[in-house]
Amino acid sequence: MKYVKLLFIFMIIALIAITITSTAYGWFLGQNIYQTTYSAKAGVNFWDTWTLEGNIFTASLLLTLLSVITLPQRSTFISFMSAISQSGPVTKRLDMTSAVIWRLLEFGGFFVFYVSTGGYSLTGQNVAFLMMLMGHGSISITSAEATTLFSLPFAPGTSSESILSLVPALEAYQLYLGLFATFLVLTGVRLALSAITDMMSHKRDMFVVIPKFLIVISIAISLEILGVPMWTVNAGTWMSYMALIVALFASIAGAVLFLFLRVHMGDAQQRTRSKITQLEEDFARFQGELVSLRKEYESGEVNPVDYRRRVTLLMEDRSHIAKELGRLKLERLIPIRGSPRKFGLLAVILIAMVIILPLTQGFYYGIQMEGDKYIDWEFNYETHKEITITNWAAGLDGMESKTLDDLTSNATPEGEVEFLTTVRQWDQAASFLRMKNQIGTNW
Repeated sequence: MKYVKLLFIFMIIALIAITITSTAYGWFLGQNIYQTTYSAKAGVNFWDTWTLEGNIFTASLLLTLLSVITLPQRSTFISFMSAISQSGPVTKRLDMTSAVIWRLLEFGGFFVFYVSTGGYSLTGQNVAFLMMLMGHGSISITSAEATTLFSLPFAPGTSSESILSLVPALEAYQLYLGLFATFLVLTGVRLALSAITDMMSHKRDMFVVIPKFLIVISIAISLEILGVPMWTVNAGTWMSYMALIVALFASIAGAVLFLFLRVHMGDAQQRTRSKITQLEEDFARFQGELVSLRKEYESGEVNPVDYRRRVTLLMEDRSHIAKELGRLKLERLIPIRGSPRKFGLLAVILIAMVIILPLTQGFYYGIQMEGDKYIDWEFNYETHKEITITNWAAGLDGMESKTLDDLTSNATPEGEVEFLTTVRQWDQAASFLRMKNQIGTNW
């Protein structure tokens, strides 16, 4: 039996080794074929083109470092898996050896993921970053430009020319946003896993679980607010912007409030647990006294009158203890104590703060922008600028347009040949440029 087990383990290891070796060999063989083919047919260095002169690895390394920032000997993923797979205590802290091994595996996994996706972050592309590393162009953003980008929803009348002048700053901002948002997304995922793990624990503390979920919500709202400079703006966009800001402050305030209550109610919770323990002991003692009294009555040591009187008193005491015990247990389960009217009023205020602005946008601005205010509020503020900026980005703003009649009415044979030759030469140059920039062209 021992040899069969060893043989089974050896077969599994051999199968894994063969799979890894075959995959690696196939990858290297494919790279060799691509390198030879593209070099022979077009003089293109496939490896430098595919890796953007090796800068994909630099970007992937930076993104990997941002993705693994956490407490050294903690792993929310391992804690979550241990909470699912076992009924005992959850793994909260790793020993040093396990932590080092886990961090290396995590680092390698993220690095391979980012390299395989071309150096793209979880929250957006980093082409501008890679091009800057290659020395193609220069992008930058100042504090004044960042302030202007975030204030655009409050200034829907900003001209198209002003927005076009902000495009380089917007490109730089998207670079920094992609890097920072990668860290925020992974942090939010870790907090969500930690909160779910705490929810599955037998000794869950709602004063800790609820703030974690609120912080996750805050991170999600923050990511949406950080994307405001990329929004298209009309007359009602500022309402959605304000709703997000209010929701962000509400979620942060809620998280801080629960943590504050957790700190200041720690002694109260301990006293509640002590009272519950004491009442459970008293309840069991009264139950024992009832049993003893019954035995005394059956043996004739107590007359019927005393028996009924003592039983009545014991039953009343036990009933009071049971009611108090139930109240304390319910109080321990409910994380918030106080007047239901006060908490109901607080909930109504928070809900109204979060939804009143987008509702106003939908019923006031939205209906009118689909009606008689469309030209002023929607087309002039948003659609017209979208057309202008799209034409500029496509290089069409300076293009001269002519009809077919204008091109052929005064044409000569030499002119027609020259015209067709020019178009053909442009088509050939464009095709070659596309072939160089996008590896995978159909030869």
